[in-house]
Amino acid sequence: MKSYIILFLVVLFSANQTNKAEEIVSNYLLESNRYNFEKASVFLDPNYKEEFIDGSTEVENLQQLKDFMAWRKVLNSKSTLLSIKASKDTVNTVESIYHFMDEILQRKPRTFSISYVFKGDKILKSIIDTLPGHSETVRFNRTQFMAFQKFCDQEGTDSAMGMNGEGAQALKNALERYKKSR
Repeated sequence: MKSYIILFLVVLFSANQTNKAEEIVSNYLLESNRYNFEKASVFLDPNYKEEFIDGSTEVENLQQLKDFMAWRKVLNSKSTLLSIKASKDTVNTVESIYHFMDEILQRKPRTFSISYVFKGDKILKSIIDTLPGHSETVRFNRTQFMAFQKFCDQEGTDSAMGMNGEGAQALKNALERYKKSR
């Protein structure tokens, strides 16, 4: 009987830790969608980074994440949580990402599988992977972007603005001019 109680407590503790990790990721995404770096960063390890499954880096550190969050705010970028499941020290999600550029260029949302790796009770890194259909979405979105790129070339505007608030504002202004020209 004693061994059953211990097993029950172990299972209960594990389930509680899994729920806590899912809650941390959900709260991180909520604050990220509110563009509140200070509140979002409390869920992150000081060495946080975002990588693609191939090892390339999307976000190198918290300062770059802060800049990227400012970019996202200007372009009203939102991540929609489609699914979440925790196991051991990782929370796996499926997220769809859409922002102002997608709206103006009539691009499709990008959907990714993201693994949030924990160190203690903080997110150490996010590993981004593509899902089936990603290549087709990228091809379609690239075609839509090329029309905007051509507009920028004709206008003498650089379409490769920086990934910060200032770069996002320049991009948003160019996108608004593009929309009016159509």
